[in-house]
Amino acid sequence: KSSLLPGQKSNIKLYLLQKAYVVPNSAVVDIDGQSGVFVKVEGGVTFVPVEVLGRSEERVYIQSDKLTPDSFIAVSGVITLKGAWEADND
Repeated sequence: KSSLLPGQKSNIKLYLLQKAYVVPNSAVVDIDGQSGVFVKVEGGVTFVPVEVLGRSEERVYIQSDKLTPDSFIAVSGVITLKGAWEADND
């Protein structure tokens, strides 16, 4: 049931998503203050920085020009990948 009455005004936010992806919360990690995901590439994985557009209880809405609909994004074992990535990139 709406609490707005005819003639009342309200402020709303509209989000226009372009090329946004929805991933489980477990897929997104922060490295050096940058949110990102691990994506499968030839010979392993790489960290791809993303912009977090929003979150729900179980999902994160992300955007990055480096992701494609064909990208394989890690959704489990991400903490292990993060540890290995940080060790290799220090």
